[in-house]
Amino acid sequence: METRNSQSATRNSRLFGRFCTMETQEQENINPRLIRWEQKKRMWYNIYLFIGVGINFLLYFTKPYGFDPGKSIFWGSFFGLGIPLATIFVLSHLHQKVLNG
Repeated sequence: METRNSQSATRNSRLFGRFCTMETQEQENINPRLIRWEQKKRMWYNIYLFIGVGINFLLYFTKPYGFDPGKSIFWGSFFGLGIPLATIFVLSHLHQKVLNG
């Protein structure tokens, strides 16, 4: 009975060893910079949101020469929300593309 248990234990360890090597090979293929991006994605989204808000401030405070959607509540809210959200989307997409290489 002990031989049967020892045989199954060695077989399980071989199977587990194969599983572990497959797992480590998959982990080696993953870019560590992408892992850090996933861990700190929330921080980057906040930074990109503030960049979008900064773009809005630049557009709104150059009123005589720049962009003024303040005459319409629809366009003001559309651009006020759209520019920061588009900035988040575009910059995070570019960030991931740069990390992928």
